[in-house]
Amino acid sequence: MESARTQVRSAVVGGEIYVAGGSTITGQSDVFEVYDPIANHWHALQSMPDGRELFGMAGLGLSVYIAGGLSSWSKGKPTATVYAFDTKNGSWKKRADLPEARAGLSLIAAGNALYAIGGRGTSASSVYRYNPDTDQWSTLKAALPETRTGHAYAVKGERIFVMGGRSLSGQALTRVDILDTKSGTWTSGPGLPNAIVSATADFVGERLHIAGGTAPLAHRTLTSHWALDSGKWISAKALRTARQGLTSATVDGKWYVMGGGAGDGALAVFTETDAVEIYTP
Repeated sequence: MESARTQVRSAVVGGEIYVAGGSTITGQSDVFEVYDPIANHWHALQSMPDGRELFGMAGLGLSVYIAGGLSSWSKGKPTATVYAFDTKNGSWKKRADLPEARAGLSLIAAGNALYAIGGRGTSASSVYRYNPDTDQWSTLKAALPETRTGHAYAVKGERIFVMGGRSLSGQALTRVDILDTKSGTWTSGPGLPNAIVSATADFVGERLHIAGGTAPLAHRTLTSHWALDSGKWISAKALRTARQGLTSATVDGKWYVMGGGAGDGALAVFTETDAVEIYTP
């Protein structure tokens, strides 16, 4: 990446990987950059309207959306603001705020909508759906079964997988919850082998993968990499560097794992990295 950050976020639009924000020693980052996998080249884009960490980010259509998090403008408090970056004209535009301020949420594109899931807020179990055509948010009837932050997520078709993280009472989680966005219902998936917080996940081909993060009970950052095979988690090739607060994206069958910090907990910001590792099945 162009600069080292932890708690960084990413999204794919048009076969390119957009990476934004995160934490640095100096505070919330407003860095916004894009990687072209074909040219193997990073370049900087117009900065985000504000520095952010613990926010949500997703690509939908030709736009990259950022939502919530801790903003440099909100002086460390959660924000509800949402912006969209038009990848064609290279500019940011304000969009409708989240129904509530949240930090530690995920913003996930599935079908023709965005879903804001998890994090800390006044109604943390609520799942919000965004319609880009009307610029409006609505609340799903089915709430998140376990409120959490620091979770990983991945999307397959119309299903969103929410994995691990930490409950708002502080318990590290192994549970996997799956939202069927078509029916609006949640089901349980195979639990993770260990409780993992601040990992990253994605589908690579037909398999669900999760890597990195921290093991809170052991107070250590992880290189572990697990893949879901026929309903069971199996160990896969480990990361070269242990890190948490990392992000990832899959393009043309390759899984790009980016950024993060090697230190456990608050030490991550002092050990931030710009490293990118590529996994090919």
